[in-house]
Amino acid sequence: MSQAQTVPTPTPERFRGHPDALLLDCDDVLLSWLGGFHGYAEKRLGRSLCPNGPSSFDLHEWLGLNDVGEALELVRDFNEGDGGTFGNLEPLPGAVECLTAFSETGRELHIITACSQDPRVVAMRKENLRRVFGDVFVEIHCVGMRDSKSPLLGEYHAATWVEDKFENAIAGVETGHQTYLIRASHNQHREADTVLPGLRWVDGWSDIQRFEAHR
Repeated sequence: MSQAQTVPTPTPERFRGHPDALLLDCDDVLLSWLGGFHGYAEKRLGRSLCPNGPSSFDLHEWLGLNDVGEALELVRDFNEGDGGTFGNLEPLPGAVECLTAFSETGRELHIITACSQDPRVVAMRKENLRRVFGDVFVEIHCVGMRDSKSPLLGEYHAATWVEDKFENAIAGVETGHQTYLIRASHNQHREADTVLPGLRWVDGWSDIQRFEAHR
């Protein structure tokens, strides 16, 4: 009697980008989201927040709120334009200079940002990026705040991924990308016990530019 054969699951076709591309998160990689949100949250909550920043990506403990849901509501209000800061975020140190230099060498720049899929938020995000960095991005993908970036990362040819959220950095490694994880208050507790081929911890854009120059 013949045995049923297992049909392997086809590997999704990678059709986006070039293997030399830079795939980029946006918030606290290119634009200082936390810098803008900090002042907004203090005003909304009527109290000062720890200047060292959140120790967790969930934010609710740093904000002094009861749960993640309350923190997400505050983040959603900010991202939707309350206070007028979200669409006018400042760049991180070195980001403009480094992206300009990479673009001038012909490297493709692609963004995957988990800000929202609301058209108004997407429009603010894209305009902010173009105003700060110029028209240097091949694609700007906006997904929901809690959405996985893995599906989009899996569509790109294996390239270089830059993130600050630990879980999204791991997703980059798992989808075949050389990944830079920018150190931040919310991820620093993960560094000591995380040694993973394909993952490099960095302090910012000067580190990334230096490592990329020697690849």
